[in-house]
Amino acid sequence: MKKRDIIRWIEKRRNKQILLAFSTPKTPRNVERELSMRKLNLKPFLDKALVLPLNPGVRKGRFYALSDEVRKWLKLLRSENNDDNDWELIGWIIASPRQRLAVLRTMDNEKRTSEEIRAKATQLNANISRTSIKGILKELIERSLIDTEVLEGIRFYWLNQQGMKTKQELAVIAPLSPVFSSL
Repeated sequence: MKKRDIIRWIEKRRNKQILLAFSTPKTPRNVERELSMRKLNLKPFLDKALVLPLNPGVRKGRFYALSDEVRKWLKLLRSENNDDNDWELIGWIIASPRQRLAVLRTMDNEKRTSEEIRAKATQLNANISRTSIKGILKELIERSLIDTEVLEGIRFYWLNQQGMKTKQELAVIAPLSPVFSSL
């Protein structure tokens, strides 16, 4: 397609709305909710290289953002703060049925037991069980987001520096939805 034809295609009301929604990195599901759409067909936007995946290696939790050329056409500023985010990690956190995200949102640098973390996390996601919290904490340790220590036979968990940074990034990328409004 010629540049003129692409610009004409972008100027269509619905296409422009979709592109403007991707002015900040989002998943297709986020855009569907934001625009009250039933199903977003992202293929034409990808084929025309208007929207680019930020974490192409993942299947679930894939984030997309506008290409630099589309930003120029729409007269949008380039957002520098998203360039240094670890989109693979953020997509992995968001892709779980909001369990990893709920656990991360409830943790801080204070040492807590898995049961204390689960009690706080179940306020955000009632489906978190004792078994799933142990698995999530193990995954977060493997991803170097939390640290652990055993004191007097009790294991404690807390967010390390990388975990705090990731939690701050998630607060911007995935702001508290009505599901997470209690924190």
